[in-house]
Amino acid sequence: MQAGLPVLASAVGELPYSIVDGETGFLVPPLDPAALAVALAEALSNPERLEPMGQAARARIETRFGAEQFAARGAAIVQRLKRLA
Repeated sequence: MQAGLPVLASAVGELPYSIVDGETGFLVPPLDPAALAVALAEALSNPERLEPMGQAARARIETRFGAEQFAARGAAIVQRLKRLA
């Protein structure tokens, strides 16, 4: 997603919170090779969708995990630690 590419992934762990199915990539149920094949076929048969999806993926990652968010979360942690001291 950081590279501006849509993601094809199994919906496990934190991935469903990062990938918006059909918008920033494709999510398939875990342990479902048939669903994986269908999603891959969908991606390959509609290449015109991939660039906009990749752009949306990069924008989502930048918005949620960019440098500003990293700095703000770090500063919030430091402030909490100061209050505890």
